[in-house]
Amino acid sequence: MSLSEIIKKNEKLIVFIMLLALTLQSVFSSFYISPTADELKHITRGYIYLKTGDQRFNNVHPLFINSLNAMPLLFVSGINLPLDHASWRENNVIDFSWQFFFHSGNDLEKIFSLSRIVTFILSIVLGILVYLWARKLYGVVSGLFALLLYSFSINIIAYSTLVTNDVGATLFIFFSFFMVWVFYKKPSLKNLLLSGFVFGLALMSKYYALHFVPAMVILLCIAYFKGRPKLSFFDFKNERKKTFANVVLILVLFFFASWATLNLGYKFEGTFRSIEYNIANDPGLDKNLYSNMVGKAASLIPLKRERSVKAVEFFTSNVPTMVPYHYLKGMLFSADVTLERSSKQFYFFEKVFDNPPKYYYIVMFFLKTQIPLLIFLFLTLLFYKKIAKNGIIDDCFLIIPIAIFALLFSLSPVANGFRHFLPIFPFLFVFVSKLPNAAIKNKKRLNYAILALIIWYALASLITFPFYLPYYNEFVGMNNGYKVSINVDVDWGQDLKLLKNYMDKNKINKISFSYFGQVYPEYYNISYNYLPSIGTFRYKGIDSPLNDIEDCRPVKGLVAISVADLKQPFLFKNQSCFEWLQNLTPIDRVGYSIYIYNITKIK
Repeated sequence: MSLSEIIKKNEKLIVFIMLLALTLQSVFSSFYISPTADELKHITRGYIYLKTGDQRFNNVHPLFINSLNAMPLLFVSGINLPLDHASWRENNVIDFSWQFFFHSGNDLEKIFSLSRIVTFILSIVLGILVYLWARKLYGVVSGLFALLLYSFSINIIAYSTLVTNDVGATLFIFFSFFMVWVFYKKPSLKNLLLSGFVFGLALMSKYYALHFVPAMVILLCIAYFKGRPKLSFFDFKNERKKTFANVVLILVLFFFASWATLNLGYKFEGTFRSIEYNIANDPGLDKNLYSNMVGKAASLIPLKRERSVKAVEFFTSNVPTMVPYHYLKGMLFSADVTLERSSKQFYFFEKVFDNPPKYYYIVMFFLKTQIPLLIFLFLTLLFYKKIAKNGIIDDCFLIIPIAIFALLFSLSPVANGFRHFLPIFPFLFVFVSKLPNAAIKNKKRLNYAILALIIWYALASLITFPFYLPYYNEFVGMNNGYKVSINVDVDWGQDLKLLKNYMDKNKINKISFSYFGQVYPEYYNISYNYLPSIGTFRYKGIDSPLNDIEDCRPVKGLVAISVADLKQPFLFKNQSCFEWLQNLTPIDRVGYSIYIYNITKIK
């Protein structure tokens, strides 16, 4: 019996083992991770919406995935919501999440453990879809190969452990393109509407799903022209007129299904109403923000300022919106945050740029993707013409989403972490899974090379455990990752638990601490002297209120500092913060995001 026959005979067992490997890596690595900088807000938004139906915290991200993550909490009694706190009235999600987790008697670890279960499940479902699509395209061996690449992908595992939108959005984006491919293979009104429905779920998952709209339009056109039999609604004698009418109707029906799904998800709240009407009836919105958004929108119109403002005011007052108000509001807030971040300085390769460089995502792809996968991609392209396949049209459903998303995101004015590139990976896994089918002379050598690369790929994942989030491949090395990019890519405040373990192990009673994160160190019984910190941690205002210039004078003794705070002094008001640490060598490191110094003398 050949190896291929053995694999096919034990297909279901191998699938189970792969998914088990994914689950074990995700679950056990999560035990080492303290809540990251964004997770508190994600859970708070989702739980608030499920319990009250209130969407005042629905900004920057849609609530769909947040709500899924919070669903297990509905079955837990005794979770308290501090709805009487000022942060609720002031629409301050950061302060409210602190009250929810640290001042209301709630069990943070229990809440996070339950919420992360949903992410584990979404990740498993995505893995099954990767396997099924590759299997349908290229056969059993390719399906298992794609699943292996998925199950040992460090980037996939890193975000399968967190309560964020990334894995959920990736799942529904990938699922929607899979359904469009199904429509291409089996043209029918049912498959068309189902694909539109799934894309609607993708739009409800994360705003960057909108980047995939051009790819959807192109592939729906391909599905019409190349699908057999053609789905035809009109039978005009004029062939051009018939083709045009059918293509337009297919696009309309698809996006109508997406639009209807999106609106049903938001219960049509604010749809068919003007923006001005919705804002006037939004108790959780600062009305000054509306004036600011009008001004910013007007600045984008190539008319005189007065005319531009009038045009925007007329549109917002008289034109009804066709999407739910809270979805539109969140999208506008997200765009506003993007524009704000695009004007801020950015740390990359130990240099400070005035704006995020356009090549950030492409460079990060080559540095945070496991090298064997890059080699698999190279070999697939090299032997493309010699690989048995269904046809280039099938590959278009994989290549076009990758190409258009990568292009549009690379043109984005903001670089907010490589995690935003996560949606391209499932497409890559399926695309390279055809490699074992290559019909070349030295097929045995290729098989040995594939086997060696698989071992390297899997070992990289196992060796990285449990530090998947700050992973950089061998081109850089994880010890040098902070020299390339920091925020989210290395430091998301995830090593607080490990700091407590480090202090206990080394019998350290108290430490001076600058922390890039949101969790109170006191929750883990960390005794510390507060040092100025970037971001939301400083809102606590222990000895450095937000509006004051930070006191960054040197201190004696043991100092623990998040690398995001250490390497990005330009984000402080006092831009000389921690200059006294820059030329010193840390005595130790906690995880890959917290550095330990022993300061014996102050100059």
